[in-house]
Amino acid sequence: MTAVVRALFALSCLASLCISCAAEPVAELGEAAVATAIPATSTPRPTPAAAASATAVPATASPACQLDGTLAETGATPGPMERLIAPQVVDLPQPYEPAAFREDPALGGALQAALGDKADSYAFVVKDLSSGWGASHNADSIFYAASLYKLFVMYEILRQESLGLLQLTDEVTITSYYDSYGLGPRGTYLCQRLTLREALVAMTSQSDNAAAVLLQDLAGSGNINKALAALGLRQSRLLTDDLPVTATDIALLLEMIGNGDAVSPDASEDMMLLMQGEEFDNGLRAGLPAGVSAVHKTGNWSNATHDAGIVFAPMGAYLIVVLSSEEHETRVIKEISRLAYQHFAAQ
Repeated sequence: MTAVVRALFALSCLASLCISCAAEPVAELGEAAVATAIPATSTPRPTPAAAASATAVPATASPACQLDGTLAETGATPGPMERLIAPQVVDLPQPYEPAAFREDPALGGALQAALGDKADSYAFVVKDLSSGWGASHNADSIFYAASLYKLFVMYEILRQESLGLLQLTDEVTITSYYDSYGLGPRGTYLCQRLTLREALVAMTSQSDNAAAVLLQDLAGSGNINKALAALGLRQSRLLTDDLPVTATDIALLLEMIGNGDAVSPDASEDMMLLMQGEEFDNGLRAGLPAGVSAVHKTGNWSNATHDAGIVFAPMGAYLIVVLSSEEHETRVIKEISRLAYQHFAAQ
């Protein structure tokens, strides 16, 4: 067990981190903000990458927020460019070799039964981080990522920090451009001056889209995609017309994080602490007994209800990814989470 995992086990004992299994899941609405900047004819599914691929232009919104965090005077010439510019050359990470996956027929059968007649609408991967035992279903089927793409942004920001390209204490501004993405849950506001760490917290805990698009611009969607490919994520990308994701790819990233191999042990711990602040629940935490700690990220849209994370159970840590093309359907995810926990607890 890594030092990072041991730290999360210790944190799970704190009363402030205990999650009641009776908690009602809350629907995440963050993706609604992304649609505001995408023409209706381009795609019915909004993608921040589409906006990020456009050329940065000076501020034209009214009121115009300057990069120094102040509002431009009425009628004044727009100030500095409102969008951040990503580095052009970033070293690639090394490919990641996950532990061998060992299919558990009993677990797989129980989880498949929970899907009922909607099996084609779901994908899942469950994997014990120590032994590799687990179960999967439709693991390589492509789903719309919704807010799960924010895990990729989080990873690349912390990777570029490790390369010395940025610091989490650097300050950025929620300009008019980024604020235009801020419908739905918010942890930021127009003209707010905040550190990159604060922007990461807003993006991961409250699924703030303004912070997410800002951080994506800073890291660069092209850099994010190159890093994902280098790591071994085969199909998940930030594209101008889609956000494809697979359970296999998300599981690979989670395994890296859970084992302390995502950039570094310290960066992996940072990622887990950011995911620990997730304020929404699509069922993963609700399916666990009270007091069992889990770090996770949700994603919701009209064709997506996802929950993916790492559970720090007394018998050992395991990752769990559940993707669905159903709209705001959390019951099945909760049941899969419950069954997975019960299975590992009985071993």
